[in-house]
Amino acid sequence: MSAADTQEQLNWNYYSSLVSFTLLYYDYVLTLEWEVARYWGLRCTAPSVLFFLNRYGTLFGMVPVVMQNFWAAESSPRKFAVRGGSLARQGLGELTASSSRPSRCECDVLEMYHSFFSLVIQIIIGVMLILRTYALYERSRRVLGFVVGVAALVIAVAVWAVVAGPTTAADVKMPPLDLDRGCAAGVTRSQAAGLAIAWSSMMLFDCVIFVLTLYRALSRRRAMGFQLLTVLLRDGAIYFGVMVLINVANILTFFMGKVDIMFTSDFLVACSSCNQQPYTKGVLATFTSTISSVMISRLMLNLRDPGLQKMPASHGTGTTSMSLGSGTDAPAHGVFSTYVSQAETADTAGTGYYSDHMELEQRLGGR
Repeated sequence: MSAADTQEQLNWNYYSSLVSFTLLYYDYVLTLEWEVARYWGLRCTAPSVLFFLNRYGTLFGMVPVVMQNFWAAESSPRKFAVRGGSLARQGLGELTASSSRPSRCECDVLEMYHSFFSLVIQIIIGVMLILRTYALYERSRRVLGFVVGVAALVIAVAVWAVVAGPTTAADVKMPPLDLDRGCAAGVTRSQAAGLAIAWSSMMLFDCVIFVLTLYRALSRRRAMGFQLLTVLLRDGAIYFGVMVLINVANILTFFMGKVDIMFTSDFLVACSSCNQQPYTKGVLATFTSTISSVMISRLMLNLRDPGLQKMPASHGTGTTSMSLGSGTDAPAHGVFSTYVSQAETADTAGTGYYSDHMELEQRLGGR
C-alpha cells in the first residue's frame, strides 16, 4: 500500500468526521429554540431525562472524539508508545531517562473512549425507542417484554461479534500510523466482520421498532385521526428510512472500505482492493452514531410540537376532549388523548401546547 493510498484513506476519515461534527453542532443550534420552548422549565419525566442525556451527552461526549480525529500533536513516544507495543518497533526513539511520566498512549485511550461512548449513546437511543413504543401500546407489558427481549438479543449478538466474533487466518494486524494530526489504526478483516455484524443487529432492532410503530398507527387510525396518524408515520418512516440507509452504507464500509467503490464502473475489479483499505473500514461509524442521535432528538422534539394542537384544553380539569369518530366529543382516555396536567397547562397557557403526543410521556410517568 503506497503512501498516496494511505493518505487518501486518511482523508476519507477526516472528511467523514468533519461532516459528522458539523452536522451535530449545527443541528443543535437550529433546534435550540425548540428545546427551550418544549423542554426547559417543564416537569421532569423519564423521556425528558433521556432526551437531555442523549442531546448533551452527545454534544459534550464528542469533544474527545474530535481530538481523536484532529488532535494536532507531534508524533511522539507518549502518543503512540503503548499502542505500538514498544518504542523500538515504532522507530520513535527512547523516552528520556529524566521523564517521570509513564509512557501512556493517548491514542489508545481516545480510541477506547470512542468505542464505549458510541455504545452508551446507542443504549440511550434504544431505551428512548423502547419507551416510545411502550407508550404507543398503552404500557402493554407484553410489548415491553418483547421489545426488551429483542434489545437483549441485539446486545448479546453485538458483544459476541466484537469480542469473540469471526476470525480468519488471513488477518494481518495493521500497525498504527505515526501522525502529527489525529490517530489512525487499521481494522483487520476479522474486526471488520465482527463490527459489521454488531451494526447489523442494531439495524434489526430499528426494523422491529418501525414495524411495531407502523402496525399501531394503522390499527388505531380511526381513533387517532388523520393528523396524528400522519405525524406518527412521518416520524417513524423518516427515522427508520434515514437510519437504514446510513446503517447499510456503514456496514458496507467494513467490507469495502470507501463507499465510492459501489459507484465505480467495474465494481468487482474495484472491490478486489477492498481488503487493502484498513484505514477506511467503518469510516461512517461516527457519522452513523451522530445521525442516530440527531434523529432521535428531532423525534423527541416533535412529540411536543405545538402544531399538533387539537383544541384548547379545559383549565378546570386539565383534560381536553377528542373526537372519537362517533359524531360526539367525549373525554379522551386512550393513549392518544390530550390529557394535560394542570401544572403543564399553567406553564404552557397561550402557546397552543396541547398535543396528542404528550400522552406518550404522561403514560410513562404514570400520570
